[in-house]
Amino acid sequence: IIRNGGEPLILVTNTISSSRHGALGMNEALKFYFTKDEKPTVGTIINTTGMSISILASPGDGSEPRDTSIFELTKVPVIQGMQTYYSYEQWKKSLAGLDNMMLSSCVYQPEFDGQIITVTVATREVIETHCGKKNTFLPIKDRVDKVCKLAVKWARLKDIPNKDKKVAIIFHNIPPRND
Repeated sequence: IIRNGGEPLILVTNTISSSRHGALGMNEALKFYFTKDEKPTVGTIINTTGMSISILASPGDGSEPRDTSIFELTKVPVIQGMQTYYSYEQWKKSLAGLDNMMLSSCVYQPEFDGQIITVTVATREVIETHCGKKNTFLPIKDRVDKVCKLAVKWARLKDIPNKDKKVAIIFHNIPPRND
């Protein structure tokens, strides 16, 4: 992010609040760290947590539909950095790029929150520790760089007057016909 002219701010929090652990929870953490006087203090958010954060942070009892995103309070683009349960070698060989579990949790569900879906940034690897083998996610450097560049560009987009923005809309005709 720094190499691209941005300033990183890292947030680690529980999804839901916990007075026992002193965790604000995602809702309050977003407000506290990313807004001031209801205005954003950041230009973009990169989220690497899968699932719908809106539902995880405030699950309710399921009787009411959730029609707002937790990220709306920040008023900035939210970019989803995806992980996969594939190892790096499996990921390189895969045409899909994501396993079925992560397709759901890193693509479908974040779309409910209005996140911008990007690329896979980490693979799951088995590493040896002093306690034995451990599964962990390790970054794919060029993909992390790509997401960081996107985040900085999205943050700068708000400073460009609308009349100077160029937007392309691509329509896909399926099934292809001439009528």
